[in-house]
Amino acid sequence: MSIPPFPIEAVSLFFRILATERGLKMSEQLWNYLRSRVQVVTSDGEVINGFVTDFIDEMDNDEQDEITILIDNPRPDEPTEISLFESEIISIKAIS
Repeated sequence: MSIPPFPIEAVSLFFRILATERGLKMSEQLWNYLRSRVQVVTSDGEVINGFVTDFIDEMDNDEQDEITILIDNPRPDEPTEISLFESEIISIKAIS
C-alpha cells in the first residue's frame, strides 16, 4: 500500500508551527535581512538565493512585512527580482 504525498499546505503549516514553537516570528526578523544575501524557502517549496534590496513594514503593507530580493543567477525566462510577504516565507537565512 502506498501512502499519498502530503499536500503542500500541510507541509507549510508544519514548518510554521515549528517556527512558532521555536519562538521565531517572521515579522520580527525580516528587516534584519535588508542589504544581506539570503536563502529563502517559500511556502510552495521554492528555494531562492539573492540580495534583499527592500523591506516594507507591516504598518505600510496590509499588516504583513514584505521583502524584495534581487535573485542570484535568474533563468532567462524568470524575473530578476521577487517580492515576498512574510506569509509566503517558511525560512530565511543569511548566506555569504
